[in-house]
Amino acid sequence: MSACPTCRGKGAPTLFGLPMEAARAAGEAGDLALMGCLLPESAPHYRCGRGHLWRIEDEALWLADVTSVLRAHGYDESIDDEELEPR
Repeated sequence: MSACPTCRGKGAPTLFGLPMEAARAAGEAGDLALMGCLLPESAPHYRCGRGHLWRIEDEALWLADVTSVLRAHGYDESIDDEELEPR
């Protein structure tokens, strides 16, 4: 995980959009920063406990952090995306 460039605090990866169950659990635990549904043009990748926001150059690293957090909270990527759609 990325450390805050302002205060050196622990950064939680950010996630925009309607959160799935694993994302809600990760957000409640403080492991993921749920940022709402409106995606800004230059969306931050991380937020620290003090509320500082920042981006990193390597988006693949951010995506790996998000995926790791979601897996730790029960996300199973082997489930077909269509199964996640409301019926």
